[in-house]
Amino acid sequence: MAITSNDYIVVSQPDLENSLSCEKVEGRSSICLASILWHPSPEAYVIKFKVNRTSDSKDIERITIESARLMSVYLNPLTAKFYETKPALIDMLDVTEFHAENIIVEIEFDNNGSYYSAYFYPKLTNESLSLIHDFFEGKVDTYKHLFDVCEKMNRAQEDHVFQEYCVFTNVP
Repeated sequence: MAITSNDYIVVSQPDLENSLSCEKVEGRSSICLASILWHPSPEAYVIKFKVNRTSDSKDIERITIESARLMSVYLNPLTAKFYETKPALIDMLDVTEFHAENIIVEIEFDNNGSYYSAYFYPKLTNESLSLIHDFFEGKVDTYKHLFDVCEKMNRAQEDHVFQEYCVFTNVP
C-alpha cells in the first residue's frame, strides 16, 4: 500500500520497515530507516536513512558518504554489482512495483545537533555503470537538490544533458 501526495508516493516496504525503521530500532542502532518515497516527475525512488552518532568533525563527510554507499550496496543490485557483491537486504524489498535498481539512498547525519546530508546511487548509461554521490552541510532534501540541478541543466535542451541530470531511474 502506498500513500500519495501531489509530489510523491510513500512506498510501503513492510519487511524493511519492521527491521530498520527509526521507531523499531531507536536506541539500538546508529542508523535507521526514515522514509521510502517515489517521486513521479522526474521519477526517483529515494530511501532515506538517519544516522545519529558522535563523530570527529574531520570524519563527518567520509562517514556520511560511506553510510550512503553501504546502504546502497545493501539495497541496490547495481551498486552491489559495481562492488562485485550481492545486495544483502534485497530480500526485504517488494520489487513488484518499484525496482531496487532505481534506489537512491539518502542519509541525514545528526552529529550532536549538527546536521549533514549525502546521497548515493548507481547510474546506468549505455551499459556503463557509474556511481553518483554528494555531501552537504545541513539538512538537504536529496530529491529537491537533484530536481533543482535538473531544472538548471535542462535549460540547455539537449538530450544528453537531460539524460545525465534528469533521469534518476535505471529500470523503467
